[in-house]
Amino acid sequence: MLGSLGGGSVRGFGRGVGSVDYGYFGPEYDGWAGDRIDINFSNGTVDDDASTNFSWSGLDGFLSSELGYFYSGYSRPQSFVHTRAGVSYTGLPNFYSTGTVDNIHGSTSDHGDRGVTVGYTADKSPVLITGSSSVNATGNIAAFTRDNSRSGKFTFLRTGTLDITTDLTALDWDGTYLLAFSRTTQSIRAYTLPSDTAQSFDLTYTYEWNISTGDLGDGYGGAYLGQDADGYRYVVSQDGNRDVFRWRLDPIGSGTLNATNLGIIVATSTDPVYGQYTLAVDHLNRTLLQGAHNIDGRFSVWQE
Repeated sequence: MLGSLGGGSVRGFGRGVGSVDYGYFGPEYDGWAGDRIDINFSNGTVDDDASTNFSWSGLDGFLSSELGYFYSGYSRPQSFVHTRAGVSYTGLPNFYSTGTVDNIHGSTSDHGDRGVTVGYTADKSPVLITGSSSVNATGNIAAFTRDNSRSGKFTFLRTGTLDITTDLTALDWDGTYLLAFSRTTQSIRAYTLPSDTAQSFDLTYTYEWNISTGDLGDGYGGAYLGQDADGYRYVVSQDGNRDVFRWRLDPIGSGTLNATNLGIIVATSTDPVYGQYTLAVDHLNRTLLQGAHNIDGRFSVWQE
C-alpha cells in the first residue's frame, strides 16, 4: 500500500550543489540547500505529543531549528516552541513535542488561517508569510519580519494580496518563488517577492503549474520537498481523508507547465497517521510531518 518516492539526492548549503541552482534558503532552513528530500512513505512513525495537554491548531506549518519555533496558521498565525531544536531525529514517540504557544506579534485573525512559510525578498531578508482562505479588507496574505530583539520571533510588517481570491490552501518557498496552492484554480502558482521589505506585497503570479491529472485534494496544507538535478520540483498536498498527493512540477522554461500526479498514498487505519491537515518539513532531519490539527499535537513522521 505504501511506496517510496524513489530516487536519490545530493546535499549542500546555500544556492545549490554542484551545477544545480536550487535557489536561496537562509539559516531559517537549517542548512538545507534545496535538493530533493526523497520521502519514503513506507518509513513512517507516530509522534504522539498528547501528554503536553494543548491543542495544536494549524492547517499548514513551518518548522525551524534555527528559529526554535514551529509556526502554524489557523484562526491566526501562531508559534509553538520547538523543544528539540537542533537535535537529530531519534524516532522517539514525542520527539516533536512543542512548548509554549504564542500569537505572532502584531497578528490578527485576518492575518492567516491558511498557509505559512518563510521566504526571502531579493535582498535576502527573511519574511514569514501567512495566508488567508479568501481576500478580506486587508488582502489575503500577511508579511512578518524577524524581530532581532526577540530570538526566533517575527513582528507584523504589512498585508498584501495574491491573485487567488478563494481557497488558498498552502504556502511554500522553493528557493526562488513563493508557491501558493489553490483548490479554486487547481494549480500551484509561483510569485516573485519584492526587492525588499519596504515594498508592496501585492503580488501577481509569475508562473503557474496546472494539475494534469486529478486534483490537489480537499484538505489543507502543502510541503515543498526540493528540486532534482533536472529542474523538477517536488511537492505534496493532502485531502480530508489524510491521503497524501505527490506532485512533480515541470522545470521552468520547458513550455506549458504541468504538475504531474506521481500517485496517492492512501491512508488506512493501520497507517501511522493520527490527524489530518498540516504538512511541514523538518529540513534539519529531512522528515515530513503530517497531521496534528486539533488533536493535541499528534503527527505522523515520514523519513527518507
